[in-house]
Formats: sequence, structure tokens, C-alpha cells
Amino acid sequence: MIYLHLGLPKTGTTTIQAGLSSNQDCLENKRYLYPLAARQLGGHHKLVHHPPGSKYNQVNQPEMTALIREIQGYKEKYPEGNIIVSSEALITLRSRIEILIKALVAVDEVTCLIYLRRQDSFLRSFWCMDVARQKTDLPINKWVKNVVEEDTFKILNFYELLSSIRSLDQSIKLRILLFDAEKERGLFKNFLKTTGIPKIKGILIPDIKNVSDTIITSELYRRYCLHFNKRISKSELSSLLPILRHMSIEDKWKRATKGKFFFDRHSYALIREKYN
Repeated sequence: MIYLHLGLPKTGTTTIQAGLSSNQDCLENKRYLYPLAARQLGGHHKLVHHPPGSKYNQVNQPEMTALIREIQGYKEKYPEGNIIVSSEALITLRSRIEILIKALVAVDEVTCLIYLRRQDSFLRSFWCMDVARQKTDLPINKWVKNVVEEDTFKILNFYELLSSIRSLDQSIKLRILLFDAEKERGLFKNFLKTTGIPKIKGILIPDIKNVSDTIITSELYRRYCLHFNKRISKSELSSLLPILRHMSIEDKWKRATKGKFFFDRHSYALIREKYN
């Protein structure tokens, strides 16, 4: 069986991919291969590329060929073995993902695994990420209005997305998974159970630090970026984010009425000392 993990984005994909990468030897002992080909930053993100002049992402043919070759070699050695391929970037291929799926189906049965997340928290998480990367200076309400019409956010239409994948090949098994990371713990173990991996003694549970920031941390960072953008460098602005995260965790920030934020003297002094 080939398990094709497609995300969605912002559903803990980095945690799952980190767990698969750090436990690669243990997984292979259980006859589960997490291929090295096409892997980048823990996931198989090299399968997707954006050619110059193209409007859409495309399948990276050389990387896909290398991946299929590695899978075929493994299946020849272990006919009953299983393979896990994971990248949330594959969703951006839309119908063009058919190229990859057909290549995988030619090797073994394919089960697509897709985690869903409440759309409101999904958008909040995307906004926090864009703020952290300094890709937007808009408050969340204006940001949402701007992005929901963009092509990349058509993935919010879960029904259309899942229907299109299901229609590619009737032999494909499609598993829809729900896991609320804000309320539950153990996402990686949940993934292992879903793929039928037996319990592994001494398994390494990933400790991922790039979880989405809280709304209050992101809003404070957005405002500081607007305030300091002409006075300090972009890299210095980036170094401000950990300070705001710490203050948010320590509950030093207080929320005022009407959505306005302010901070105590100690917090303000830290920022002024470093950035004024």
C-alpha cells in the first residue's frame, strides 16, 4: 500500500513529516518506507515546482521519476512493504496531481490521506503565518476579504477538492481525517494508527516549534512591523517575534476593549530597550 498524505496545509503536516523523518529506521523495520527521493524540509515537497512563466504549479518530473524508482526498488525487495509519501504542496497541483497518482497506482494500491480543519481556524493560522513572514500588514478581517477569492484558497472548497481527487481513479481509497490540534494531542501517533503502523518502542515524538502564533501575538507583531518598518531591518523585525511570543505565553499582554491591545511597563521597556 502507498499512503499519499496530502495535508491539508496548516493541519499539522510539519509535525507528521518531522515524525516520519526522525523515525525512518524504526519505520523501515516495520516495513514502512518514507522515501528519501524528492524530500525537502521533511516532506516530499520537491515533487512540486513552479516553472518560470507558468500560472500554476506543476509536477516536477525528474523528482517524481526518482521517487517512483526508489519505491519500485523497495517493493521488489519487500513486496508486502508499505510506502508513505507526504507533502501538503501536492494540493496546489489541483487536477495535475493525476500525473503523480497514476504513476503511484502503477506500482501499488494508493490510499490518499487528508486531514481537514475548521475553516475559521484554518484561515486564522494562515494569517498568523503571513504576518510572521511579513507577507501582509493587514488586520485579519481585511486579510480574509482579500485572500478568500485567490486561487490558492480554493482549497477551502473541501467538497470540490475531494471530489476531484476521487474522480481521478476509482481504485484510489480516500480517507478523510479530523484532528483538532487545538483540543487534542498526539497527532503523530494518530497518523501512525491511521496508516496501520504497529506500536514502535522508543519512538521519537516530534517537538515542533513552528506552531501557529496566537491571534494576539500576531496582531502585536503586525503593529510593531508597521511602526518599525522604516527604522529597523527586516531581520531585526523577525527577531522581535520570539519576544512577543514569550510575552504572550507569560500573559504579560493585556487585551483592552474594542479589540485594542496594550502592554505593561515591563514589556514596553523590553521593546524600547532593544528597538528604540
